[in-house]
Amino acid sequence: MGSLGPKGRLALAFFLIFSSSALICGADWQIQSDPSDSLIMPPPLPDNGTSATYLLMLELRDYQTKALVNDTHALISISDNRSGETTQTIEYIGPSGQARIMLAAGHYDISLVVDQIDTAGKDYYYSFSKSIASNQTQTIYLFSVGSVVGSVVSSQGQMVVGAKVKLDCGSDYGQIEPLVSDEFGQFNAPLAPASDCRISAVSGSQTGYEDVSIRRGGRVVSKIMLNESVGANAPGTFGVPFSGEIAGFIIGGIIVVGLLFLFYKFEKQEHGAPKEGDKGQPAEFGQKLKKGDKNKPGESSFVPDAKATKKKESKSKHAQHGKSRIPVSSLSYHLSTHPFSASHAAIPANVHASSSLPAPAVSARAQDILKTLSENEKKVAEHLLSSGNNSTQARMRNSLGLPKTSLARILQMLERKRVVEVERIGKLKKVRLTDWFLGRE
Repeated sequence: MGSLGPKGRLALAFFLIFSSSALICGADWQIQSDPSDSLIMPPPLPDNGTSATYLLMLELRDYQTKALVNDTHALISISDNRSGETTQTIEYIGPSGQARIMLAAGHYDISLVVDQIDTAGKDYYYSFSKSIASNQTQTIYLFSVGSVVGSVVSSQGQMVVGAKVKLDCGSDYGQIEPLVSDEFGQFNAPLAPASDCRISAVSGSQTGYEDVSIRRGGRVVSKIMLNESVGANAPGTFGVPFSGEIAGFIIGGIIVVGLLFLFYKFEKQEHGAPKEGDKGQPAEFGQKLKKGDKNKPGESSFVPDAKATKKKESKSKHAQHGKSRIPVSSLSYHLSTHPFSASHAAIPANVHASSSLPAPAVSARAQDILKTLSENEKKVAEHLLSSGNNSTQARMRNSLGLPKTSLARILQMLERKRVVEVERIGKLKKVRLTDWFLGRE
């Protein structure tokens, strides 16, 4: 040191200062580079441009046991509905089971995935929407989930790329959307519901499935074999593949058989009944002449059957006297608001013989209303007029030959028009014309 001049001593001093600074900086760099002491900082939460932020405190509990979910990590995904941005952050859930999230005012879609270290698959899942305008505290009941990894294999043992995979589970939360096998023939459902599921796959005309049981935090490995054909062994086909061609043949055959049946009925109606002007009668209405009987030239070999003719005449007389109907135009009643009597009108000869009540008078109002009725409605009114305004729905159905449902609708319409009134006595329905229709009120 004594041999150095002033410049040498100054240079030595600068050297010592520089060396000390380098050693200090190097030690500090080594301390900051130690991975054991580094801090993992999550990415910042979304900011929609407002300066005010609010605290959202979430208490996490198991949906089934209602116990706290704590001492674990949760992957929180936050989607801002205003900006459309999605941010993910990892939050440590301490012993209190609470997750703290700072958010600006707005509306968010939030999902949580809890993955505990000691399980092979995911453990919990939940998603919800939230509007933030102040500090809030909310209890979240997480659903139990598990993870599924699988592969799709053809009947020849080859991995199938692009196969459609579907999960049908006992619960509808978690990840149950359709999947597609990747270029390695693999598929992954990390958030499958913790329940019994059927995993189905299809590729082209080949399909297959596997039933699995997924538990919370579990990891299920599935292998779907495409060993069945789509449409084969369907119920009712006796094990024969039901193709489009077979279906076309069956439908075509049904159509042909139906057309042949209709053609046969048409021909039978055209040629089966005797035409007008034909001589003689069918066998059921007559009998063959006995041997030795002679016919006049131009006469048929059939003659009328006496029994059949007598029976037919009896039915005709019964129809004339038991089921006759009187048109309103043929009734020559006088207008009157008093009960019907012989001094007002006379009952025509063709009125129902079994009717014990006199036919009511037809007022001017009734005649005007009858002009506005339909054909079947007019038949009902005429029947009541001819039967002394005393009948039942069953008797009208047999007399008029109308279907039960059609007659019920007609009576409903006439009730609405105040033409008739129906009295229900148990299953019996008595029908009569209203006093208003008859002009008595």
